[in-house]
Amino acid sequence: MRFPSLARRSAGRRLGLALVPLAFLAACGGAVSSRTPVDHVPLDPESFAIRGVTFGRGAAESSLTVATRLQERDGKAMLCGAYVKKGDFQLLDFDVLAEILLRTEVYFDDIRLMSDIDDFAGPLPWGAASGMNATCLPTELAWRPEFADLDRLRVEFPEKVRRAG
Repeated sequence: MRFPSLARRSAGRRLGLALVPLAFLAACGGAVSSRTPVDHVPLDPESFAIRGVTFGRGAAESSLTVATRLQERDGKAMLCGAYVKKGDFQLLDFDVLAEILLRTEVYFDDIRLMSDIDDFAGPLPWGAASGMNATCLPTELAWRPEFADLDRLRVEFPEKVRRAG
């Protein structure tokens, strides 16, 4: 039996459209396989990549600093991280910090590890975070020695924060 070409095409299109959300979810998540912490490690500035950003100006200035590193556990890479904040991050009834955390991404070279850092430990006390614990989240990546290179870890903060709605 032969299907008309239109029916074959629309069935393929329906299947393709059904797979689009799955591909989108897979692309958004990054390499972190679970948001449940598998370990906590002491935060030592010498063994973490430290990146920061400042939002606002003058009296409304707020800063966010993120510490990240990859660590080996059972042959897999774990992404460990924590953040500290300085300032209010509140704009009337809008929590700017929550939006920034949701839109911040962590990369190793071009590999997106995580697309929101809300599950990292934090906010830790400003100026007293050293020695506190960072949260470690599992990834699907097999451990490679180059993952220990902190200079190849990159944190990308959102350029703009907008209130939805």
